[in-house]
Amino acid sequence: MLIAVEDKCFAFLDAVASSISLCRTMERVRNSAIQRRSQFRLWLSRGLAEGQVRASGQIRWGKVTLGLYVRLGEFTARYTGPHRPRGHRIVVEVAPGLAATGYRSPAGRTLEPELIISSRARLRAEMTSLLRQFAAALRYP
Repeated sequence: MLIAVEDKCFAFLDAVASSISLCRTMERVRNSAIQRRSQFRLWLSRGLAEGQVRASGQIRWGKVTLGLYVRLGEFTARYTGPHRPRGHRIVVEVAPGLAATGYRSPAGRTLEPELIISSRARLRAEMTSLLRQFAAALRYP
């Protein structure tokens, strides 16, 4: 939950924060208006659209000679290198060499264990998003 208020509203927020069970951490920033708007846009971009579900939890990053990988629960997302003719390939596995097939989102959409992205700059963000989708998914035979 994100609550954005100006200076005078902090007192009201402090008074009602105990009744909001999700209100655990408050960060008070004393930045310029431009910085606050930029941070607000960043927080809003992290939100979920209607019908989206993502798992939470500790993501563990690693890098070995074979490339970048990230783990969440039983799933591992691996960057397998450049994809021909163009792009970069990410694969979600449940065990080394075993792709995570047969998973569906809570809305019933089949999840593909392989993703081709066009920009390597988006690699970490895409790996994180894909892994959280699988961790929140249901297994169907």
